[in-house]
Amino acid sequence: NDNSSDGFLNLRAEPNNNSYIITRMPIGTFVRRLNLAGWWMKVETEYGKVGWAHVNYLRNLSRVGSL
Repeated sequence: NDNSSDGFLNLRAEPNNNSYIITRMPIGTFVRRLNLAGWWMKVETEYGKVGWAHVNYLRNLSRVGSL
């Protein structure tokens, strides 16, 4: 499950729920948008990790998004 109810959001290798989890991002992690595929956004975290996150759990803060 990719919901953030436990305070974390999964960053995945591919834009789907069955994909490998690269890392779990704490709520409040800043990300940069790289691409969009349906309900999934490819992002780069403030720590340099790149992967896919479900758009339902991202907030838009101008050019930078945050969980």
